[in-house]
Amino acid sequence: MMGFGFGGGLSGLGWGLSMLLSMLLPVVVLVGIIYLVLTVWDRGRRNAMAGGPEPVALLQRRYAKGEITKEEYQRVKEELNQ
Repeated sequence: MMGFGFGGGLSGLGWGLSMLLSMLLPVVVLVGIIYLVLTVWDRGRRNAMAGGPEPVALLQRRYAKGEITKEEYQRVKEELNQ
């Protein structure tokens, strides 16, 4: 009757593997969550940094359309370049 119940075969290895997995699974999940959060944060930071020349281009378009005066254009351009 070996192999039936709690006493035979690889039951010791089964319990050990189960304990190892129960300790490693939360660590793997936590590392995955941290990785996702950092990836999303870094992507947002890169998008914010990529928008550098955008305000000046928008200002030039508004000036070209006549939405702002030359004085407003120069004042805002200087503020943006500071």
